[in-house]
Amino acid sequence: MTSKSEKLRMSTEPRYAIEVESFAEDEVEQYLAELLRAYRTCYPDANEGAPSQPRNPDQAQSIRHTLRTLFGRHLKSADDDRFLLQEEEEDVLDAFMTVVRDNRILSGLQRGAFVSLFECFQHLEDLTDSSFVKRILLSVTTSQGSLFTAHLPARKFSGVIQWRLDEINGIFCEIAHLEIA
Repeated sequence: MTSKSEKLRMSTEPRYAIEVESFAEDEVEQYLAELLRAYRTCYPDANEGAPSQPRNPDQAQSIRHTLRTLFGRHLKSADDDRFLLQEEEEDVLDAFMTVVRDNRILSGLQRGAFVSLFECFQHLEDLTDSSFVKRILLSVTTSQGSLFTAHLPARKFSGVIQWRLDEINGIFCEIAHLEIA
């Protein structure tokens, strides 16, 4: 049987935890180089002046959307298309990596502990805007002290993995209420 002081201590201790791992800088740079090369192959005549119609419009649009998602306000104008298509690949990649470094996008390993499920999910929801999150480890401690963890692949380099926060919430709620001896 659990005493009142034990219950109080358990109710104020963090029960939920999130550990976030970002992609390494060299992985990000390699991915951006592949993305830039793929984008440039959509516009074979781009070096001859203004960008022509893309050879594969769907692929070009998808890559452009990915780049805008990653670099937001840094890629908004037609000048940016000329930059992406006509500048030396090394210069474009240097510019990309400067943005990544300046904005401290790659944070290594981050940890957070939360008393309430709401706080935990608020933090998890905030991570949906993080561009280079590789993996997320979610942990919950039951009222009996048992620890359960789940790994979420946060991103894959071919695109963003869509999180189903409602499903994760359901799983967490079930685990949090388990009474395991």
